[in-house]
Amino acid sequence: MATQIQCTSAELPNLMPLLATLTDFTLNVIPASITTAAQAAQAVVQLVVPVPVAQVAAPVAPVASVAPAEDVSTMGTAEVMELFGYVTPQAVADLMQRAEIPAIQRGRNNYYDRAKVLALKKLYSETFSLSEASELVGYKNPSGLLLHIGQRRITPTMVAGHMRFQMKDIEQFEKLRGPVRRHW
Repeated sequence: MATQIQCTSAELPNLMPLLATLTDFTLNVIPASITTAAQAAQAVVQLVVPVPVAQVAAPVAPVASVAPAEDVSTMGTAEVMELFGYVTPQAVADLMQRAEIPAIQRGRNNYYDRAKVLALKKLYSETFSLSEASELVGYKNPSGLLLHIGQRRITPTMVAGHMRFQMKDIEQFEKLRGPVRRHW
């Protein structure tokens, strides 16, 4: 049977290590702002049937954190899809995982910290991909930029696990490249 756990949102961070070791439990989180002094004094943990240790194959790794609604301003997966122009929720999940923005799971839906998502979007807006940077400097393919990166003349910015270029990187490349000689 399932372990039933009731706690306040203020006590939840202290219980997270315990919750990571459990495999079958029901969690009831009461907002700290509306609890009484008696409820806020301690978390109530009731075991319906103790689970023998021999039956547990492996502890379940926590996939996402559980947070009450009043803690963080969040964006749903659909909002993030629209913001970045993605088509699938899996693409959003992959991006957030690469950017190390944890998913906040409420029910069956994933939510992400609004401030972190907007900061990531700002970084994407301020930087250029390898192909965009190549086009800006007049190359048809990115091999010229890759040569300078390999020789450590230009250091790209890593944004969510991808190589991106700031305008100062492109200006530095233009200085290194010198005048462009065109053969007509």
